[in-house]
Amino acid sequence: MKYNKLDVVGVPYCNKQSIVSNKIEKREILNIELNKTGSKTITIIMMNPSKADSTCSDRTINKLITFFKKQVL
Repeated sequence: MKYNKLDVVGVPYCNKQSIVSNKIEKREILNIELNKTGSKTITIIMMNPSKADSTCSDRTINKLITFFKKQVL
């Protein structure tokens, strides 16, 4: 699923690389700038990340975006 253009600014940054003869991918960072006023930075460390990257989101990432857009930061 695509990112909601109303929730994010620009294109999310994803550092994703293929390893082990292109059979396994690793993602070290997924950076998403929320369309929200304020200057706080949030870091979330997740285990077993899903397939979300710079072009496609997923259910877990969408839940995090919705949660942090509602917060007063």
